[in-house]
Amino acid sequence: MSKKNLNTMPNTLEDGLPIIKRHAYMDALRRGDYHKIAQGIIQVLNHFDNTPYTSFGVDDLARIDDFVITVLMVMTDAKFLPPRADRCILLAFGHVFANLTATSSYGTTNPALVQALRSKGDNFERALFLCNSACSVPVNQKVFFDIDPYLASIWFNSYVQGNSNHTAQMQSNLMQHYANMDDRWQPSNADMSVVYFTVSYFAQEYVRRAKGIMNKAIRERFDAKVTNNPDPKSIAIVSAKWHRNHAVYKSSSTLVNQLMGDYKLTLVHLGEKAPHDIMTEGFDTTCMAYFKGDKLVLPPSVIDNDFQMIYYPDIGMNAESIWMSNSRLAPIQAMGYGHPDTSGDGSCIDYFIGGTCEKDCFEYYSEQMVLLPGIAQAPAWPSYERKHNWVDNTPVKVACIWGPDKYNYCMLQGLVEISKKTTQPFEWHFYPSPAINRYAAYVPFVKDIKSMLPNSTVHGGLHYADYMEAVEKCDFTINSFPFGGYNTIVESMYLGLPVVSLEGPRFYSQAASYVIRQVGMSDLTTTSPIDFVELCAKMINDNEYRATCRKHLADIDLKGLLFENIGNDFKKAVDYIIANHPIERGEPIIIGETNA
Repeated sequence: MSKKNLNTMPNTLEDGLPIIKRHAYMDALRRGDYHKIAQGIIQVLNHFDNTPYTSFGVDDLARIDDFVITVLMVMTDAKFLPPRADRCILLAFGHVFANLTATSSYGTTNPALVQALRSKGDNFERALFLCNSACSVPVNQKVFFDIDPYLASIWFNSYVQGNSNHTAQMQSNLMQHYANMDDRWQPSNADMSVVYFTVSYFAQEYVRRAKGIMNKAIRERFDAKVTNNPDPKSIAIVSAKWHRNHAVYKSSSTLVNQLMGDYKLTLVHLGEKAPHDIMTEGFDTTCMAYFKGDKLVLPPSVIDNDFQMIYYPDIGMNAESIWMSNSRLAPIQAMGYGHPDTSGDGSCIDYFIGGTCEKDCFEYYSEQMVLLPGIAQAPAWPSYERKHNWVDNTPVKVACIWGPDKYNYCMLQGLVEISKKTTQPFEWHFYPSPAINRYAAYVPFVKDIKSMLPNSTVHGGLHYADYMEAVEKCDFTINSFPFGGYNTIVESMYLGLPVVSLEGPRFYSQAASYVIRQVGMSDLTTTSPIDFVELCAKMINDNEYRATCRKHLADIDLKGLLFENIGNDFKKAVDYIIANHPIERGEPIIIGETNA
């Protein structure tokens, strides 16, 4: 067989994009050299997955077109059946190919998917590879799992990694994808954090069941064997995000700090490398748990521990937290709002320490809820030093500080409606986190956003200090919905920007409104989508009203209102849980009432 390379790969960004030798691919297809074809496709997909392109020139787009049409030709050839190992890797890259297709002249994989679905037999993986959240072709997920649950699971995971659900098709598909999640799902590798994490954004009604399927699959494969001799005063805090500028630390550290001095605290950092700004002050011991390949390596101080309780500020933001939370490492295991949602049915988490804002939402939680007053969060004072770089000038600049997963079609349609009601020049400024650069998703994402909101700018990939400096130049902030912000809301106010928010029933759609009311600006939050549109339009159109809101923020003692007088309700909750464990799951327990 020919040794001729199928691609010419760049050595540097200046060398441009890969060059696809389409004739070489077709020659290999005629020869039946399917492994070589698969490896060539994987090489290009891997390149785009690891190279954060933010724009493409005409020549670049021509090369992407060449690659996309070559892959589509291969995938619609019924004879194409590479080795199973190659098929697994290809399926894991399905979302990257979807984004490249969206970038290309071809737009979607719909026509090729229709053709692939007509085929029967072992090469159904071609249909799996071509089926993504942008497709409008109906598929039956159960059929895929009937044929091969393992390969179908790889496809299931790749499907949700497109980065957002900002089109009507994506929003509908991702909701149905989780709603129909098959009980035969299995983890294809250790890192399943994206599929676990994103269900809260894409399919809020199905979180408990979807995570329950994942929990069951994990427990069938992993159960950490530990020795536990509990000391009533020993507590472990388990997180990958305990560093200064991460949202989890900023919202949860003020709670955990209440335990210092009264409990012996161990920080279990998740991940093989600790960040340079990891916050270890106040902990008696620090250790690390991490995956090495697909093996979870637990430190000796966890394998043989004295923990009475383990508290997870967040579960789902990295792989280790998901797997560890499905083992019984201590007699009492609890979690909180660091990533604000349940661990799902069948996990080994006993308690969720939440806020009374969700006292009527306990059916969404598999854990016994122990509730603190309000939203059970307290922000950390931002480390960024203000530049005071705002200029009162037109056009009005509206900041939307939303992580990639928080974009959804309904929210963007709301911004379209706001745009229709404006009477003076304004600009949308979107600030997704650096995660927007994943999966070759940035360029098609920006294209879709601009098609809906032409007067928008997407500031992709800004790190903390740069994003804070940029946002400070804006006039006001609009919160996302239904999954809103918390730290981003506090930071906006710190930077002098009033915040407008639509309020819902869950913590993640209430936190912003709670903070807005705390600072005496309750007229900027509403539970009515119609009023929300009107309010945002008023903030753009009415210069005097906007100036009054900004002046209010400038005149109040923001630090005193939001960052002081935190109290010790979290410690009271921990004390109560330890004193009363086990507590049979039932109505929420509210700390401060007679039963607590």
